[in-house]
Amino acid sequence: MNFRLVFEKYLFWLFLISFLLMTVLGESETDSINKTIGWMYDSSNSPYLLGWINWGSAILFLLGYGMVLLASKKTHFKLSVIHFLLFLTLHGLGKFGEPGFQVIWSLTFVSIMMFVLNLNQSRKIT
Repeated sequence: MNFRLVFEKYLFWLFLISFLLMTVLGESETDSINKTIGWMYDSSNSPYLLGWINWGSAILFLLGYGMVLLASKKTHFKLSVIHFLLFLTLHGLGKFGEPGFQVIWSLTFVSIMMFVLNLNQSRKIT
């Protein structure tokens, strides 16, 4: 299997499959939301906000890499590998760990910067 081809040309499908697997296999519980009074975006509800951050960034990445696929472009190999590993790390931390809120925000920012760089470095398939 040619990993370079997968990460350069079919990154959209790689992100889509991993996102669907993490969505299906991951558990999302909402057992401590006070619906009578309401809740705010604070550190006590950070797992819920982190879930929205993960979903939003995944949708952004899928849309961006989908446009790259439709435009018949290749992404940069090293940036694609780094971005995909960051994506897996973010979703893994969100599902299986309890990291600090600043860690998730920092990794999300780095992941979005890798995404923008990867889109900027994409080139036409010859």
